[in-house]
Amino acid sequence: MVNEFYNLKYFSAIIGNDKSLIQGAGGNTSIKIGENLFIKASGKRLSDALNNDIFVKIKINSLLNHNEFNTKNFLKNLKNLRPSIEAKFHAIIPKKIVIHTHPIEINSITIRNNSQEILNNKLKKFNWKFIEYATPGEKLFKVISESLLESNYDVFVMANHGLIIAAETTVDAKNKQNEVIDLCRQKKRMNHNINLNKLQDIISIYTDFKLPQNELIHTLATDSWSLELASRNPPYPDHILFCGKTPKIIEERKLKEELNNVRNYCLIPGLGVIIRRNISKIIEEMLLSQAEIYLRIPINNKVNVLNDIQCREILNSENEKFRKIINLN
Repeated sequence: MVNEFYNLKYFSAIIGNDKSLIQGAGGNTSIKIGENLFIKASGKRLSDALNNDIFVKIKINSLLNHNEFNTKNFLKNLKNLRPSIEAKFHAIIPKKIVIHTHPIEINSITIRNNSQEILNNKLKKFNWKFIEYATPGEKLFKVISESLLESNYDVFVMANHGLIIAAETTVDAKNKQNEVIDLCRQKKRMNHNINLNKLQDIISIYTDFKLPQNELIHTLATDSWSLELASRNPPYPDHILFCGKTPKIIEERKLKEELNNVRNYCLIPGLGVIIRRNISKIIEEMLLSQAEIYLRIPINNKVNVLNDIQCREILNSENEKFRKIINLN
């Protein structure tokens, strides 16, 4: 079993470095050994699984017997590591290995109004379950727990959130995840027309700003359908946590008057995106993920976003605030 734990760490590092699966400190992995669950600590990056101690050990019965899961109850001695807010659903799923990711290909489907119909056609061979959106933590745990009364599902696709794969070995989990994602690959719009020269002129004037490292982020402002989607509430939890509820959208002619009010980044319709020079790397990762997902949404397709109440639940969650502090400081 020690070897299986190493296998999990190795696979965690691989997926943690794959921005199409994991953005920032998102996602989590776990293994059950005897009466204990080893799960990624809140705010830690899966990409560090081989280099740092990112897993927390928790007694499964103790975890599941807490009516309201609060990660403060499980601080790990002097290391001050909290288990992921999603530890309880890892514990209740009856498989040794549980992998939770935020794949771009999956989330480009799960935020659509007809996502279940699409997935029913693609995932027929799997024992899978579609999970309606629930706020991460206790609410999501309860929905998954109730679904397991129907069947021992080993694939869960969560609306506006991501993918869960369960298996007895890391290799099986890896193969199953790869197959699910391959079946769900979506066509991406490719005509972007980014005016980098104009953007360079803008940041030469407004020197507190720079251009994103990945040019695809500019499509949030240059692709008209992506811009329309970006102007709405975020469609999944991590985006609102790290990027805020809605972006600053400023026409080029109004940059001088309004740019001082931009905290992290702004979209300039028809031109692209500029970001603060001191912006956190994780915000750029979130913007790239958003751009990738929106380019895969067919134009005028109905999209489900988080409503105002759901947004407030994320922003006011103590556990989510903890994760944000770790990653933005």
